[in-house]
Amino acid sequence: MALINCEECGKEVSDKAKICINCGCPIEVKIIDNEPFPDYLNDLDFSIGKKISEWSMLSEFNGYFYKTNANASLCVFEKGICIITGVDTIYTNINFNQIIDVNIYDDTDVTEKSKSPIARAVAGGLLLGPLGAVVGGISGIGNKEVKTKSILFEINYWDINTRKKDKISIISKKDIKVAMLVYETLSKQMQKYFK
Repeated sequence: MALINCEECGKEVSDKAKICINCGCPIEVKIIDNEPFPDYLNDLDFSIGKKISEWSMLSEFNGYFYKTNANASLCVFEKGICIITGVDTIYTNINFNQIIDVNIYDDTDVTEKSKSPIARAVAGGLLLGPLGAVVGGISGIGNKEVKTKSILFEINYWDINTRKKDKISIISKKDIKVAMLVYETLSKQMQKYFK
């Protein structure tokens, strides 16, 4: 294991890490890949069809997209996926035939946060009077552990414009359950497409 510097925050992280534990930026692994563009992709229809569900919870994952430094949505369609940035701006469409693999990673970041003695004293005072305020204030001294869970959605695919492998990474600290639903929906849709 070697330590490398994160491109986003500059702090050291393991070269085996998928995301930076300090800022959440996906760690791009530089792979020298001389694999030629697959012949089967030359004559395919790259349309992605219609969105598979109007229920965005099943077919849409929202998060931070590092390639554009903005929020983005990964949307599942009948024959592929679409990455939308901003207000309905299509970043790219990717047909299922272009996808090499889809990965989902979760990471729990534990940080320390100082307790608020004033807020605890006020709450204790309201509930139990003056003695409650003293006990509440004393219980607010020190730090507490805060766990933040992040989810990274990563798709490796063949870019038909550059004719090279590329990667899309979208990270979110909110939509963990949604990410799992979208991952399942995407897997089922790909299985259906390739039957």
